[in-house]
Amino acid sequence: DRPVGDAVADLAHYYSGTILITDSALATRRVTGVYGLADPEASLRDIARAIGADVRRISPWVLVLSGK
Repeated sequence: DRPVGDAVADLAHYYSGTILITDSALATRRVTGVYGLADPEASLRDIARAIGADVRRISPWVLVLSGK
């Protein structure tokens, strides 16, 4: 039970690129769950699915989390 922004910040340490959140309101939404660190992109997609958001891959080094 943490803000999405905090969970994404933790994942970012294990991702070789940059993870952006497009909306500050999205970053403050709460998410609960256990997400693996071995595949941060898959975990980010799981978080997005849990909160009704989308993840777009802009390049091999940039992921964007945004509302639907």
